Amino acid sequence: MTSTDGLRLHPFRGLRYDRDRVSSLTAVMSPPYDVVVRPDGVRHLETADPYNIVRLILPHAADPTTRHRQAAETLSRWRAEGVLRQDAEPALYVYEQRSGEVLQRGLIGALGLDGPVLPHEGVIPEVVEDRAALMRAAAANFEPLLLSYRSQGTATGAAAVIERTVERDPLLATTTEDGFAHRLWAVTDPAELTAVDDDLSRRQALIADGHHRWATYQRLYEQQPGTTAASPWASGLVLLVDTARYPLQVRAIHRVLPHLPPAKALADLAAPSAPAPCRASCPPPWRPWRRRPAPPSSSPAGRAPSTSWTVPTPPCWTVRSAGTGPRPGDGWTPRCCTPSCWTRSGTSPTTRRTSAICITPRPPSSRPPGTAAPRS
Repeated sequence: MTSTDGLRLHPFRGLRYDRDRVSSLTAVMSPPYDVVVRPDGVRHLETADPYNIVRLILPHAADPTTRHRQAAETLSRWRAEGVLRQDAEPALYVYEQRSGEVLQRGLIGALGLDGPVLPHEGVIPEVVEDRAALMRAAAANFEPLLLSYRSQGTATGAAAVIERTVERDPLLATTTEDGFAHRLWAVTDPAELTAVDDDLSRRQALIADGHHRWATYQRLYEQQPGTTAASPWASGLVLLVDTARYPLQVRAIHRVLPHLPPAKALADLAAPSAPAPCRASCPPPWRPWRRRPAPPSSSPAGRAPSTSWTVPTPPCWTVRSAGTGPRPGDGWTPRCCTPSCWTRSGTSPTTRRTSAICITPRPPSSRPPGTAAPRS
């Protein structure tokens, strides 16, 4: 395969439910771990079927170590009992959601962590460490994160493979309580896998949902001594959606603002306001980009060593790949909200500046009581 700085989505042998061992596929499905937050929501899923996956992603126990061990033991038992069976050959999986006029299709695979993936939210370190400990104990990845990328919108490359695949009978199909129909197919043909790889090798992705999961993948990779690109921890489970063909729907996320009386909030909204100007570039002195090459052993044969680009140090910050550099929630608070964007060209970063995100130092402990960084 061609050596590139783009996305590398690898096939893998997925674990799937044996439909003869569960009451229904709907009964064993669950929303992501950070959506199922209420105890009654967890109980609802647990009682839907004794093999609901919530028992793996949110096990019950008094302490984290016991929870993680319990999830690992449950996974091992389900595999031994044949509830979960591993596919015979590696595949990329085409996944579809449909409800009325809403249609989402994408590819599920193991994405190499050295690809250009752009985060735009901060993470809570404790959440990252908890999810990393769970995955490490179970030696499994239970949930894909959601990534978006943009093609030219034509039915070529990965899009053409998806369109051909959905004409075949799916591996599974079910409809969940929210009215969404779900279907899954496996892509194993070498020619189709090559077509996907050639297309995605020219793309970069944006995290649509799953910043904590992406940071977890990075943490697991960094914590394994002597980890190479051939290690399972060198990639992470993702659902990759081409938004040129299947635009994502972004719905409201409701946040709580503590210590803000309703009367004051209404008065502030009624007062005249004007947007604060944001500088189009960072003030001097400039700090250079720092190139951090990966160890030679971490690069597959025929590919150049991967690199990470660390953004200029304060007072400026731009969107960066693989979570390097300062970010909200790590002691820096953004004063401007329109991100810069950049792409890699050859061996150096090329910046297409729309506006800078100017930041000011802030101790992590200074976050107002009762507030937390966004979870995803």
